[in-house]
Amino acid sequence: MKNGKALPIFDYELELLQTLREKKMVAVLKSTGLGISEIMLRIICYFAETEPLWQNSQVCIITAPRLDLAITLIDRLARWYSDIEKSATRIVINNVTITAYPSHKLEGLRGLDNPKMILMDESDYFKKSLISEALVIAERYVAKSNPHVVLVSTPSMPNGLMDNLFKDPDSMYEKIKLPYTVGLGKIFTEEEIEKQKLSKSFEREFNLKFGLSEGNLFSYELVKKCVQEYDLKFQGGQRILAIDPAYSSSKFAIVGIEQIDGICYVKMAETFEFASPTAMAERIVLLSKDLSLIHI
Repeated sequence: MKNGKALPIFDYELELLQTLREKKMVAVLKSTGLGISEIMLRIICYFAETEPLWQNSQVCIITAPRLDLAITLIDRLARWYSDIEKSATRIVINNVTITAYPSHKLEGLRGLDNPKMILMDESDYFKKSLISEALVIAERYVAKSNPHVVLVSTPSMPNGLMDNLFKDPDSMYEKIKLPYTVGLGKIFTEEEIEKQKLSKSFEREFNLKFGLSEGNLFSYELVKKCVQEYDLKFQGGQRILAIDPAYSSSKFAIVGIEQIDGICYVKMAETFEFASPTAMAERIVLLSKDLSLIHI
């Protein structure tokens, strides 16, 4: 349903269903508004009612941190059934127990005897400290009950879960990209998209660009004008090493800049998680020698 109007199932949704029939590990990077979360709930019900191997099994849906999001998904499933066993975060459909967990409450996923699908909804927005744990818990069942493990999300920031996964050529996941263009003339009208393009978050929310949204210093349009391709080799200009020492939970960052003919070029950039001060000091000294830096 959209704006009170019933819509048919679309080709990109049928293609997702076909992929799930053929593949067990699937990552979906998608535009907001395509109805992917909705179709995934319907696919879960479809498999629960038609797949004999799903009898007496479990489905786990992991949502963003808030408990109310998990409750909302179970309520959405319950709309399609009457007189069905249900609690706030759990529903039973044709002897398949479907439970929704907020991403900070993963203890219940351990010790399941027969999970057949683990769906991580908006997985790119899980807290960094929980992403690895969620993947380990989900993937540990591959050899046990061979479940579907499905990651679905709109893009968040560069070097996050989905960005790294989609850049990894050796990833075990089948990767699907669904930008807004797959929904044009279907779930989106041209007029709706033209209006949406006025939003500063359009490129991230609809066009699968990681981290592109309005900051509090520079507009997206200004940043876009500053981007160009150039040679990353150092060429003898003045060089500066800029360092963000990563207070609190942020990453330690190092950026190497070279000035040539009055223009500053970013020539190298590195980030480190949980970096030790000693290791970073050694790295900075090494870079300052290798790059013959004038300033640090």
